[in-house]
Amino acid sequence: MKKITLTLTAILFMAISTFATTWTVSNDVNQPAQFSNLQTALDSASAGDTIYVQGTPTDYGTIRIKKQIHLIGAGIKPVGNYLYGYPSTISTIYLDTVSYISGASGTIIEGLTNTSRLYTYSGCKNIILKRNRAGTIINFTSCTNILIYNNIFTSGSISISNASNIIIMNNIFSNAYILYGGTTTSISNNIFLNAAPFSACNSSTISNNIFYYANVAGTSYCSFSNNIGFGISTTIVQGTNTGSGNLTADPLFTYIYSTTDHTYNDQNKYSTQSASPANNAGTDATDIGIYGGQYPWPEGNIAAYMHCVSPSIPVMQQLNIQNSSVPANGTLNFSVKAIKASK
Repeated sequence: MKKITLTLTAILFMAISTFATTWTVSNDVNQPAQFSNLQTALDSASAGDTIYVQGTPTDYGTIRIKKQIHLIGAGIKPVGNYLYGYPSTISTIYLDTVSYISGASGTIIEGLTNTSRLYTYSGCKNIILKRNRAGTIINFTSCTNILIYNNIFTSGSISISNASNIIIMNNIFSNAYILYGGTTTSISNNIFLNAAPFSACNSSTISNNIFYYANVAGTSYCSFSNNIGFGISTTIVQGTNTGSGNLTADPLFTYIYSTTDHTYNDQNKYSTQSASPANNAGTDATDIGIYGGQYPWPEGNIAAYMHCVSPSIPVMQQLNIQNSSVPANGTLNFSVKAIKASK
C-alpha cells in the first residue's frame, strides 16, 4: 500500500468542503489557490462565506473585513516544524472601517499565527476569536458579544473599553494583559504567565485562572473566585476587590521547559499532575486553568507540542493509495485518515 502524508495545504483544502461556500487563498505560487490576494478574496466573498488562508512563508499584510466571514488559517504551530509547515500570518486585521457600521458582525477568526494587530470599529458585535497565536494589540472597544477562547497571546493587550458581554476563557497569556474590563466581562480558566494580567479592569468577574509568576494588579471592584497564584509577590484579592476560594500554591503543571524563563514555550505542558490543587477545584467543579471550564484546551496531535492545535475543522492526516497502478478510465482506491477537534 502506498501512503501519502499531506501538507496542511491539502489537508485543510479538502477538509473544509463541508462549509457552505468556501474560498481558498495562497500568496505562494507553489501552492496555488482560488485567490492569491486575501483582500480580493474578502471583497469577492458573500456574507457568511468561509475563507481558508494557506500557511506560507509570506505575510498576507493588512486586510479589512466588512462582512460576516469565517476566516480560517493553518493553525497554531511552531514555524518550520516539519510536521506542521508554515503558519497563516496576517499582520493587521480591521473589522469594519466605519464606526457603528457592523457589517463584519458574526465573523469568526481562527487558526492564524503571529497576527500582530486586530482592530474593530465601534458597533461590531458577535465576534469569535479562537485558536489563534497573536499579539501585540487586539482592540474590541465599544463592541458587544465577544467570545475569545483557546488562543495564545504572546505580547501586548486585549482592549475592551466600553465593551459589553465579553467572555475571555481558556487562553494562554504570556507577557500579555487585558485592558479595561467592565461589569459584563467574564475572565475564566486562563493561564497568565510572567506579567501583570490586568490594567484598569473594573467590576469584572475573574475565576478559575492560574497566575503563574504574574502578579495580580490593575483591578478594582472585581470578583475573584477559585484562582491559583504561584510565584507572585502579592495576594490575589487586594484593594477594593472581593472573592473567595483563591489559593497561593504550585499548580503542578505536567512539564515546564525552563524553571527560570516563565514565558510561554511550545514544549511546556500546562496540563496538571494528579496531585495538583487545580484539579476539579473550579467554581464549576472542573479544573482551574485551561483544561477546565466551557472550552477545555484541545491538545495538539504531537505530544511535544500539545498546545499547537489545528482549527476546529476536520483535518486529513493521511491519504493511503490502495492500488499501485490505475489503467485508463480505471478506479483509484484510497482510504483517508482524519481527525476533528471539538468546538
